[in-house]
Amino acid sequence: MCKPSSLFVITGRRWLGTYLPAVDIEEWGTFKFLVCRLRGRGGKQRICIRGRNYCTQAQIIDDISRKVSALLVKVCVCVHVHA
Repeated sequence: MCKPSSLFVITGRRWLGTYLPAVDIEEWGTFKFLVCRLRGRGGKQRICIRGRNYCTQAQIIDDISRKVSALLVKVCVCVHVHA
């Protein structure tokens, strides 16, 4: 099984980027947000914006990693992790 990382290259028939919402931020408050890029083969990419009240950048990255991992299992997509 592939392990998630902060940099993913998505392969296979289905591309994970189509399953992730482009924006997932809270509707109230003042907070920092994180912009991350998912890249796939053939030049596919998805920019994702995430933001939460009272969360650090590390907590947001951890949340994204958990969601990506759950999607990988759900849609059976293999990921090659690049360090």
